[in-house]
Amino acid sequence: MHKTILLAALGAALAGPALAADYHRWVDDNGTVHFGTRPPANQPSTTVTTRPAPPVTTPAAAASAAATTEDTPGAAATPPPPQPLDASTCAQLRGHLETLRNKPIVREVDPDTGEHITLDAERRAAMTQQISEQLQRCP
Repeated sequence: MHKTILLAALGAALAGPALAADYHRWVDDNGTVHFGTRPPANQPSTTVTTRPAPPVTTPAAAASAAATTEDTPGAAATPPPPQPLDASTCAQLRGHLETLRNKPIVREVDPDTGEHITLDAERRAAMTQQISEQLQRCP
């Protein structure tokens, strides 16, 4: 159960830029606040706009990019190599990869409806590929 929740959280984290969107906020008759990508049919709602977090740049990476553009005028700076991941993140990624490879059924939470959806082979393969690529940044 915990791995399913962690896997759902990982899926949401990997989709970060795709999550920048307009959401709707409304309060139901019981006073519960809800958020969704579609406004409710019978409730007034307000639009909430989200933005992806800006990329994290270390001082060393910024200095390296500045030096690259100064050395060759008119040339585009090459992006710095991805930063290594910390041990805790690597351990979580390895656990998620093990789950994807070894469990016969893996579910994730649909961010729109909140219901659990069983991963199909295509989604499972895509997540396995994404995690494998991120694990290359682990020590």
